[in-house]
Amino acid sequence: GAPVLDPSHPLSSSLRSIGDPSAAPAGHAEGPQEVPTRATIVNQRIIMKQLQQEFAEALIGKEEEVPPMPDLEASQERQQLLEEELRRLQRENGTLKTDLASSKEEAEAQKQEAKALLAQVSDLKSDLDDVGFGHRDETKVLQRQIQELRELSQQ
Repeated sequence: GAPVLDPSHPLSSSLRSIGDPSAAPAGHAEGPQEVPTRATIVNQRIIMKQLQQEFAEALIGKEEEVPPMPDLEASQERQQLLEEELRRLQRENGTLKTDLASSKEEAEAQKQEAKALLAQVSDLKSDLDDVGFGHRDETKVLQRQIQELRELSQQ
């Protein structure tokens, strides 16, 4: 019933059964006075140490693999393209900043013009109201004069 493990596999030592006596190092065999859970804890520690060691060895193997160096010419070409793109974006940024400043100045000028026109409209409305009141007063005076002339003409 136990699965067959390939002993050449790098992680084969961590795959052994906890009850397998070959998994425990010499000197850690259970004595008659030890509780079975104590042996399990000892075995777990041993397995954990083995896993850590195998992991460290696997990492050391990975560090030895040096990624291939990119082609220097391709790298320089890419850097040149990126620098050209950077210059283009800086020019575009400058143009946009100039357009923004120009738009702000134009908006401020239009705002001042609108204020001036509003002030003119207010003045003209006041003048129109004054003229309207003056005409009403004049109309009343003229209507009274007409009424007086009618009365005089009827006498």
